[in-house]
Amino acid sequence: MHSSLYIPPSQFSFRLLAYGSHYVLSCRTPLDTISTLFHHQKEEEHSGQWFHLIPGEGERAGYYMVKNNHTGAVLFVHSGRIAATTDPNAQYRDPWFRIEEGKDKYAGHFRLRNIASSVIPSAEDLEVHAANQLDSSPDRNRYFSFLFEELVVEGIDYDLEDGIVTASSLKVIAQQTLNNNTELEQTMECQVDERQTHSFTFEYTGGFNLGPGFNLSGGIPNVIGGTLEIDNTLNQQWSFGRTNEYEVGYTATLPVKASPLSTIRAISRVSRGNVIVPFTLRLKSKLTGFKVKTHGIFLGVSTWDIDHTIEHLGSKKSGPVNGEFPKFLYIFSSSDVFILAVF
Repeated sequence: MHSSLYIPPSQFSFRLLAYGSHYVLSCRTPLDTISTLFHHQKEEEHSGQWFHLIPGEGERAGYYMVKNNHTGAVLFVHSGRIAATTDPNAQYRDPWFRIEEGKDKYAGHFRLRNIASSVIPSAEDLEVHAANQLDSSPDRNRYFSFLFEELVVEGIDYDLEDGIVTASSLKVIAQQTLNNNTELEQTMECQVDERQTHSFTFEYTGGFNLGPGFNLSGGIPNVIGGTLEIDNTLNQQWSFGRTNEYEVGYTATLPVKASPLSTIRAISRVSRGNVIVPFTLRLKSKLTGFKVKTHGIFLGVSTWDIDHTIEHLGSKKSGPVNGEFPKFLYIFSSSDVFILAVF
């Protein structure tokens, strides 16, 4: 199972949103080399809330320093104290953190645990909740999530060559029966005016995780003329993390000739199946222009290619019609006389 947690590169900034309080971590202007931390309402954005990661190397591989963009201070935990330092010679282990991904209800969230196994608490009151939590049990006051800088969509690329259509079948969407009760051949019309609901989702597989609520617009894969193509006729927004729906209309007028005293049935069918296409979404930071990619699978249920069948069910008139016998012939007997009945 792939991870849903995206670890940003150093060029990509974020705010740290606390799971328990729904506040963001903020860093004050340092006094000497020490900067205190506090929680702040995420709606009141300011420069002290923005951080970026510095990946470790060698024995610190897999660990990161969390550096504040505004003050230049890095987070540290030492002897129960949670703060940030701007000391460039801080070689002790406390500012290096492993990003531990949460599970179950904490999926998409993480803990910041340093090499000494101290955890930065996400509770609103940092002084009350001690940082030296050495046990591994989950706690809502230990988890954060990333709030990334605003992104804009550069484009989305669908890999149609690797796309497939599965579980294709015919679905009856309309059926109409017409009766010609006259002694003359009649030209009659069958009307079709039906709508079918299409649905699809964007399933995340890797790269930058947009999360639910991210919207984009543009064409989507569909079966057109028997092949997978991008349908650019739809002009609406689509959302990640939820099911998207739209309707497709099928209309037709079918002129048919009905023999005298006959019955005709018209059946309209469409093909229906699952459309599966890999995609790559290209995005960039509105602030810095830094580019990221999201990889996923487009999973859709679609219909296409309407087809009509006209059935001449038979005539109420005995004998052949236009040189042909009716469709249904029934033979039954009454006493010793055999009777041929045509329906």
